[in-house]
Amino acid sequence: MRAGKVVSRLIDEPIWRYDYKGLAERSSKLAYALGRLGVRDGERVTSLAWNTHRHMELFFAAPGIGAALHTANPRLSDEQVAYTINHAESSILFFDRNLLAQVERLAPHLKHVRTFVMMSNELAHTKGNVDALCYETLLETESPGFDWPQFDENAGPFLCYTSGTTGDPKGVLYSHRAVVLHAMGAGLNAAFGFTPFDVAMPCSSLYHATAWVCRLSRPGGAKFVLPGDKMDGASLHDLICSEGVTFTNGVPTIWTNYPTYLDQTNQKPGTLKQVMIGGSAVRARWPRHSKPATASIRCNMGDDGNLPTWRHRFGDARSSRAWP
Repeated sequence: MRAGKVVSRLIDEPIWRYDYKGLAERSSKLAYALGRLGVRDGERVTSLAWNTHRHMELFFAAPGIGAALHTANPRLSDEQVAYTINHAESSILFFDRNLLAQVERLAPHLKHVRTFVMMSNELAHTKGNVDALCYETLLETESPGFDWPQFDENAGPFLCYTSGTTGDPKGVLYSHRAVVLHAMGAGLNAAFGFTPFDVAMPCSSLYHATAWVCRLSRPGGAKFVLPGDKMDGASLHDLICSEGVTFTNGVPTIWTNYPTYLDQTNQKPGTLKQVMIGGSAVRARWPRHSKPATASIRCNMGDDGNLPTWRHRFGDARSSRAWP
């Protein structure tokens, strides 16, 4: 059975594999490390990172000790990224290795950040001019038995910012209650109905509304595949086929490029059954020779990045000519 497995692509490192138990243990170690770094209840921690297992661990560790995780968007301008980190008043910045240059540009403008942590192993680690700590070094001396505290369900676990199209980016603070209810609702059969036999691959970035579905597949025990920073057609197709991905999501750009890749290489999308697309409709055609017989596409036209409002089922003569 695929249940409870996590597979993660990384930056300049081999693919990482472990199970939910390993995820829990490493998240516990990270919680201890955050405490030793001085993070307290109510503080903000910022991540500038891609879809990896380390980033996912931070999703549990920071909110789990009562802090709020601010997921900064590396695709914004330096000025906007600095604005969001300063506005959040984050004390620690976790970042992926290939974002070091951006972090070095940002550092002189960050008013509250006292510690930088590169999310890498010791071999790939470099301090840069921000004297960054190594993520794996922080974890190796900690124990997995963290005593998770209890706090108000309305406390804020995640802080996300808009893209700043109408002025400065605006912060949106989630509540633990909302996150749990969303996960429970999305796991229902009438919604996504994740089971231990599903394999979910979030291609919506973890910094984009917490990847929409990143917290939704775990209650059903689904296997989790994290694509890192590689969202091109070839890289995604490799993971879909090698890991047996059944569900994925992402913005229209990704799911415009992927069917184009399939068409150019005369391939089929393997085990893929369902795609959730957010933001706008996709205008690319799915190649007829590569349409999966049972797959469907859910497309969200709203702003919340979560609730799908439109569904396309392959094989329906009324909608099989093109994507929505």
